[in-house]
Amino acid sequence: MAHTENMNLSREDNMEESTMDRQAEVVAVMRMGEANTYYHLKPISMCPNVSSLHLVRPLPSIQRGEIKKLRYYEISGKTIIQRLWHVYQKAVKLGMRPQVKAFVSFYAFPYGFIAFLAGKRTGKPVHIGFVGSDWNRNCHAWYGHILDRLLRKARLITVPGPTMKKEMLARHYPPEKIFLLPHAIDVDEYIDVSPEKRKYDCIFVGYLLPVKRVDIIISAIGIVKRVYPQISLCIVGDGPLRSGLESQTKELRLEQNISFVGFQQQPARWFSDARIVLIASDMEGFPFTLVEGMVAGAVPVSTTVGTIPDFIEHGKTGLLVPPGDSNALAESIACLMDDKQLYDRIRDAVLEKRKEFRFENVANLWSNWITMMCS
Repeated sequence: MAHTENMNLSREDNMEESTMDRQAEVVAVMRMGEANTYYHLKPISMCPNVSSLHLVRPLPSIQRGEIKKLRYYEISGKTIIQRLWHVYQKAVKLGMRPQVKAFVSFYAFPYGFIAFLAGKRTGKPVHIGFVGSDWNRNCHAWYGHILDRLLRKARLITVPGPTMKKEMLARHYPPEKIFLLPHAIDVDEYIDVSPEKRKYDCIFVGYLLPVKRVDIIISAIGIVKRVYPQISLCIVGDGPLRSGLESQTKELRLEQNISFVGFQQQPARWFSDARIVLIASDMEGFPFTLVEGMVAGAVPVSTTVGTIPDFIEHGKTGLLVPPGDSNALAESIACLMDDKQLYDRIRDAVLEKRKEFRFENVANLWSNWITMMCS
């Protein structure tokens, strides 16, 4: 009996040692906003084969939520060149550790490029994650073909949707290296409130930058107001265009219809307080704010940019409009307000997709990818 127990203990010890042997420390090189950093790294930290996750980032530590196994390194420098150089130096120093088995990065240039160089210097495999806007911006730049030649050599490339993958294949990226990375968030943070109890008709969440075309959203609200005088929009976020957008709101006499609430550390409750989530961008990948709105039970109305049409089926899981068209956006908003059956049908379909956005789903993918990169 004792002999059998010793055999079992030995087998368990061997399994534990085998698991430890397969574990890897991973270095993340990136510069994203707090929410995007959290959403991208949380699933990696959940992988059983990742023992430690090092984040090299020229921004303060993230406060969005707990990421176990994370070690954070804030990089400083007086100029952007100094900061980028210090990011590279720190990444190389970490990559020299024998426990570190791989680099991951999001946003291809410059941080994906830095991760690639650090991987080459240390002999460690590199992941490059394209988010959408980086692909659109860099592939058409004068240096695009140079970047292509380098990034094609990454061990693993992830993209937010099939459309981007097709574009990469047309630019001779190896198909066996490209994988779809679904979005994942803390689904349980987003409460499904009945539409009748929601304060706002529409919501926009994001940085107030030109590419987001919040001016189109405001113009659309002005058009809808002609039919629905009480139409309401909540704008969550801040940025360089805020004062101009507030002036546009006053010019259109929409002060009673549009609320600017600024940046919010925890936007989940705001999504649960709106019936429709709006995206009017000229350029996107597949934005997390669209996922957050859907998980909270808000019906998406979005422009047909990036990989959004890969995930939003017009008339079934949302409504799609061409970019730069405030009339089309207004028509879609009014349509959802006019037709309760359409709104309820789309909303039910949207809520059915909640389970697809759980962290656990993406963590399983990353576990396999880490094993593949380190083999």
